[in-house]
Amino acid sequence: MSLNSDDAITKPTLQTVLDRINVLGGNLQSLQDDVNQIKTDVAVLKTDVAVLKTDVAVLRTEVALLKNDNGLIRFELTSLRDEFRTFRNEIEIRIDRLEGVINLTRADLVNLRADFREFKSQFKSSTGLQN
Repeated sequence: MSLNSDDAITKPTLQTVLDRINVLGGNLQSLQDDVNQIKTDVAVLKTDVAVLKTDVAVLRTEVALLKNDNGLIRFELTSLRDEFRTFRNEIEIRIDRLEGVINLTRADLVNLRADFREFKSQFKSSTGLQN
């Protein structure tokens, strides 16, 4: 083989290798672009996660406040129920005393009516009047 024939065989092989290196470089560049996009996406995701953590912290605070308010409402309802029971007991006692007074008054009225009838009868007898 002559030198020219070696050059003829070698040139396409070198050209093919160089072409393949260029394709590999293009693929590496594309891969680098993809890695950069992934890095950007991860940075955005980290920001979103930080915002979510902040929102969860705020939500936890609000839930704690709601639990506290719920406890206060329960305490106030318990106090109100106790006050209502006390009030009801006092009203029942007053009603019982009022019934006693009404019964005494009724008894006094019956006695008064009996005294009046007796007085009326005595008055008629002493004056001699008839119905």
